[in-house]
Amino acid sequence: MRFFRLVQRVAAYPNRVAGVLVAALVVAISVNALELQQTRHPAPFFHRGFAPRVSPLHAPMKKPQAAAPVPLSVSPAAQADPIGQLLQSTAAAPQRAAQPSGQADQDSIARLLKADTAQIAPQPSRRVFAVQRALVKLGFVLRPDGIDGDATRQAIEQFERNHRLPVRGELSAKVLHELAVQSGISID
Repeated sequence: MRFFRLVQRVAAYPNRVAGVLVAALVVAISVNALELQQTRHPAPFFHRGFAPRVSPLHAPMKKPQAAAPVPLSVSPAAQADPIGQLLQSTAAAPQRAAQPSGQADQDSIARLLKADTAQIAPQPSRRVFAVQRALVKLGFVLRPDGIDGDATRQAIEQFERNHRLPVRGELSAKVLHELAVQSGISID
């Protein structure tokens, strides 16, 4: 009999019951997401900007290592300036372009089609290379090549969002300063 009276009372106030259930559901989801999960979420509520800690139980198994490779001798100057080497290799590419045969080509479209793509491609920059290295160190996925492309602009925009800066996707003084402070990499 008591059970039926309880059911009648609950049925009399459906909005209150629904409100209590929704509030309990929100609390349960929040506690689960923020406290009970041990691994990184694919879409976390709060971006922390560092790699997740991996417990020994979830760590990937190491593969047996083969014989150690013989180290190549590299000059100290080459080790100190990887972007300089990249710049030199791109600057040498237009010189290697095939020269047209003796006839002068009057068609400008044909000249564009025959032109070496390295002449048209953007040139790498030391500043962009340093920014890309800083973004990679902070956990962004991109290839540091010194060229300001779409992936670099998207990573800069996400960095600006994460640090509550105006989202422009450009290398402003504030962005450069914040990147240098957060990553510990000096940016010229």
